[in-house]
Amino acid sequence: MFFESRGSLIVAAILIVAGCYQVFSSRSFAEAASREASAVGVITYVSGGRGSIYYFRFVADGRQRSGEGASCHTPLSNNGCGVGEPVRVYYDPAQIVETALQEYGERARGMLFVGVCFILAGLVVVVLHLIFSRMEKDSDGGDETYGGDCREDAPLHVTPDA
Repeated sequence: MFFESRGSLIVAAILIVAGCYQVFSSRSFAEAASREASAVGVITYVSGGRGSIYYFRFVADGRQRSGEGASCHTPLSNNGCGVGEPVRVYYDPAQIVETALQEYGERARGMLFVGVCFILAGLVVVVLHLIFSRMEKDSDGGDETYGGDCREDAPLHVTPDA
């Protein structure tokens, strides 16, 4: 079974490492939330496939900038986040974190939630590995502490109490 194998521990380690990465990455967006600025931008291209990628352009500090994001939470028109539609773009004037079509605080909370879920999932896999490994060990009879003769025809020795 999967949870008895070392593969489950590898999966658990990957989940925990990915979760820690998400948690620590969320901190940079949480810190940038106090510095964030916003501008009106326009969607220039939407890439389809398994997940959409939104490419956008905006002007900040007199300079034209561009960016991309996997989600679009800030449409400014009733037509949503289609090509040519205006959107609210959030950026960090210090350029420490990437631009986004989502407030930095909201993004930080989302990343933190995903990170904590990954870490918890990894810990659950570790616990299941320990439980199933223990069950396998017990079913193999590897922990037998009785050293006597277990045959059915072995004589029973009874000694009276003194």
